[in-house]
Amino acid sequence: MGWKPEPGDRAAQPDRGEHESALRDGISADLQTRGVVAPAADALAGHLARQIDGRGGERAALLDGVALGFRAQDAIAEQLARSAGELQEIERLMSSFAGELSKLDEVLEVLAAYLRRMRTASPIASTRLLH
Repeated sequence: MGWKPEPGDRAAQPDRGEHESALRDGISADLQTRGVVAPAADALAGHLARQIDGRGGERAALLDGVALGFRAQDAIAEQLARSAGELQEIERLMSSFAGELSKLDEVLEVLAAYLRRMRTASPIASTRLLH
């Protein structure tokens, strides 16, 4: 009688871990050729390996879509970073402007007090305006 391998027998099946690792490496390389940076391509490849395995004809389209989505997200993140920098610059300018307005307010208060004192100390008739 011949020996028939059981479905769960590891000796009869190719090493699934090696297959998944090779698949992840291939997906990562494909993503990198599509413009995805290496660390992100490695992370995405881990998630995509389970979905791509067995979809031979759809693999290229799926990877194109993932790369396009990643590039769009990257562009949005760059725009947000740029906007945050611009917002910080506007905040700094507004803070400086508020400080200058405060100084102007103090000077106007001193000037108003000086004019009130001149008006009360002056023997000029109160009908005349002092400019």
